[in-house]
Amino acid sequence: PQHDNQNLEATERIRDILVASGMDEIITYSIIDPMDEARLSLEKKVDLDGFISIKNPLSQERSHLRRSLLPGALITARTNLRFLEKVNIFEVGSVFFPQDGKLLPNEPQRISFLMSGVRYTNSWLNKENGNYDFFDLKGVLEQFFKSLHLKNVDWKKSRELPCHPGRCAKILLNGSVLGFAGELHPKIR
Repeated sequence: PQHDNQNLEATERIRDILVASGMDEIITYSIIDPMDEARLSLEKKVDLDGFISIKNPLSQERSHLRRSLLPGALITARTNLRFLEKVNIFEVGSVFFPQDGKLLPNEPQRISFLMSGVRYTNSWLNKENGNYDFFDLKGVLEQFFKSLHLKNVDWKKSRELPCHPGRCAKILLNGSVLGFAGELHPKIR
């Protein structure tokens, strides 16, 4: 008998909700330069122990498997903001962590969100332009949680890098950490 793939169906539902919220989906490379991720923690040198390396990489820029979706989103935003006034993007994808004594890595699914640029464009209705801020992202995330029927979502102040020390929140569901939301740290930006 045919069986439903619940993981795939859940991922597709998440994508549908986010696209309906006005965000665009991106798909970035799973193979990255580890320095891109090190810059997010303000490190000058990168510790390669936590990364999974490719045995025969084509270049240094594609030598290790990613541990975060954020570097790919930032590179995409940087590229697109040269041509566009705003970028509202998300990605649903796997990240890769080595497992002790096992050949294959742990591949949890993650979601990244990135909003940058002008909130509104000039029109007869809206004369002022404002840039996206923390509260725009929070609004998208609250709608996302509501669409998934998640209740008891709490927002607690946090100081996690790569977020701004005063503009970051830890997102909790029934006491368990779901993730983080915030503005990028000025030194990383």
